Amino acid sequence: MTAFFRAGQCSGDAVVEALVACGFSLTTSRWTVFRGLLICTIPGAAIGIAAGYAVFGLSYRTIGNIFAQYWEWQPSATSLLSIFFVAAILLCSLCLTWLVLFFRMSFKHDITTRNALWYIILSSAVLLFSCVAIERYHAAAWPFGGSVGSVMGACALGPMLLSLPWLFRTPAQCNAIERTRSLSAPVCALALLLLGASSLFSGQMMIATGNSDNGLFIADYLTQDDLNYLAGKYPETLDKAIVLTAPDESRYLVRAATSHAYDCVIQHGSDDADCYSDSDNETTVMLVDSNSSLAGKTNDVHIAEGGNAGIILIDTATQKITQAAQVPTEGTDSLLNDYTMPGVVLGIDSPQAKTLGLAPSNRHTLVITDFPSIASGVRDSIRSDIINRCGYAFITEHDTTSYRSYMARAIAIPALATIISGLTFAALAISTRQTQSTLRWTLQEFGASRFQLMRLFRPLGITMSLGSTIAVFLGWLGSHPWIIAPANEFGTTGWWWLIPLPVIFIETALFCWWFSLPERRNQ
Repeated sequence: MTAFFRAGQCSGDAVVEALVACGFSLTTSRWTVFRGLLICTIPGAAIGIAAGYAVFGLSYRTIGNIFAQYWEWQPSATSLLSIFFVAAILLCSLCLTWLVLFFRMSFKHDITTRNALWYIILSSAVLLFSCVAIERYHAAAWPFGGSVGSVMGACALGPMLLSLPWLFRTPAQCNAIERTRSLSAPVCALALLLLGASSLFSGQMMIATGNSDNGLFIADYLTQDDLNYLAGKYPETLDKAIVLTAPDESRYLVRAATSHAYDCVIQHGSDDADCYSDSDNETTVMLVDSNSSLAGKTNDVHIAEGGNAGIILIDTATQKITQAAQVPTEGTDSLLNDYTMPGVVLGIDSPQAKTLGLAPSNRHTLVITDFPSIASGVRDSIRSDIINRCGYAFITEHDTTSYRSYMARAIAIPALATIISGLTFAALAISTRQTQSTLRWTLQEFGASRFQLMRLFRPLGITMSLGSTIAVFLGWLGSHPWIIAPANEFGTTGWWWLIPLPVIFIETALFCWWFSLPERRNQ
């Protein structure tokens, strides 16, 4: 809408000037032009929201059947909040539109502190609302708040950076921006919107992959007969694999305790189950052959001062803690940091296991650390044998089809956005230089230096570099599900979302050099 009202002879300020010339007041003239935006935006948004509610309210079962899913839908407080969320976005966008259409006119040659505050306050309000939307989405689960907030902030950066008064330091720069602004602001907004969205989806794709691809293949709940069968069929693979054995938990559950949980048990009594949270209960203790390199090792979380690890025994009948003890360890091992691995591994015949009275059970976990290096046919055969022979086994494999698919999308989305945004910025820069050719030639006639010529590109260059950086960061921030309560189990966003920035920085530097070259005219 901003681009439409700023285009050609029907631009917003041109119509305002015509109405003022006809005797209308400045306020009435601006409102006459701005009313078109309101008529197009507000009723359209209201009708769209009402239509969306009607469609889902009447046909959500049919839509669910199309996707072979069971859908339920009903109005809720959360869904109603999204309406106010959209209304707030419209209000911010209308304020920004008013700013772009009109306020630039009055002081393009007379920049004052008061006028600059209009730009700073309104632009900051849009970005602040974007950050609040991202944070509130993760705290209160507003629908799409994080996504909409991040891309909205990215989209607002283009008009904001191109409107900042400190960019207009000379009349030449004012004239240059005056001639290109109607095209630059919306085009930059779309480019930054694309970069913010690509960063958002790239981070979400990486989070969907879970932990990093460390090549592990883990099969839990195997019996000794299952291991004997696999060892007979795949001797080379099983010789290099690690076999973990669960302790017999018919009487006591054996769990590894963090230093905080262990200190709480010692302080408040060994039967205080409140000291042991659910997340701690998920961390188990496993046994391994005493000659294994994992014997006596822990992960990074469950090792205390002095190299000890806290072990807690929980009565299976009463679910109360009956014993807490610290056992010496051989240090940490990064392999145990995987979320499916135990927190502490003890040797079957080790003094620590004998002190705690741990006996091996018939439940085993097979860990193959270099599974991707095995031939594809052998990998498929191992999977097939475990699934068919041990249907009760639980398999965790990081090198999966879904992982590779998410990884490919996490890389492809920002790479594609880089190409499109880079071409968009390039086309805009070329168009800007062509538009400024007469002005550049005039400045050269008056002895302008190469640095002064390059300053004509500064507003667009800052929007390209700084705007892209902030837009990409907002998208990355919107992809986080742990803004309020950081936790490692959510995974990682990776670094692929940063792909656009080096390319755009190089592109900006090249165009700065190109704009510094003297203007040539064919004689």
